[in-house]
Amino acid sequence: MRKQQNTINLYQDQNIYSIKQVISITDEEDLNQFWDYLDSKKYTNNKYINKYLELFYNFTYTYIMNEDSKFFEVILEENDTNIYFTVWNKDVAILLNSYFMDSSMLYKYKNKKITINLNKHVTKKQITNISKEFNSINKKIISSIPIPIQCSIESKPILKQNFMIQDDLNELISLNEKLQILLYITKQNGINSSTFITLRSTISMFDLTIKYYDQIKKFSHTINEFSIFLMHNTKKFLEINEKEFLILEHFINNIDLWVHKLFIEGGEYLNFMDRSIKNDFEQIKQMITKK
Repeated sequence: MRKQQNTINLYQDQNIYSIKQVISITDEEDLNQFWDYLDSKKYTNNKYINKYLELFYNFTYTYIMNEDSKFFEVILEENDTNIYFTVWNKDVAILLNSYFMDSSMLYKYKNKKITINLNKHVTKKQITNISKEFNSINKKIISSIPIPIQCSIESKPILKQNFMIQDDLNELISLNEKLQILLYITKQNGINSSTFITLRSTISMFDLTIKYYDQIKKFSHTINEFSIFLMHNTKKFLEINEKEFLILEHFINNIDLWVHKLFIEGGEYLNFMDRSIKNDFEQIKQMITKK
């Protein structure tokens, strides 16, 4: 049976089962990572939810580009039928309430919070009607700001990076694939001396492959720190439990995302993962240091 959790959403839905995701947004990089997370969870595959996410992205972009008090948090909760987006910030909540006030959007607003209730199962007719409504709200958002957000929306796609020499790039992709295979094996069988040594050597080779490129020096520096940290904490890494392993898994998955978005698919700026990978490493350090 799914474990019931304390709820944040204003609907006080007691059937929440997913682990709450608390995402802080301070700048465009955070916003893009927020979108990547939602995309990885397949939320963007639902046409209704995707319409709201596009709307929220545009709203947030205008806000962080124009307001002095930019920091706010989004809390995601989920059950079988609904996804709840709770924004916990007085100024942002007031603005969102003003945009949604005359719409059919399901939401609740109180004090410093606003909770948007997105149903996972809506009809095609509802999607059509909502699309028109959201387009109208989107125009209202865009027209309410001085900077031309249309330029951001319609800008040319970011191409994959080509500054790395081909041999290094091939090595990088191969090492990344090796990390993903290793991650799969470890998830099935747990971490042991053999898998840890392979992880340590793979990260070391990954570090050596990217460390001479100034374009990615912040990301490279974090990988280098992680590689050294692995070297000095073998015993403690072998003691991590299944829950703690999720932190390490997240770190490796972010490396995979970085490789794909910069060198295989394109679509992101060079520094899009710098802060996130650094934060992941700091969490790993705290976890291992406590041991």
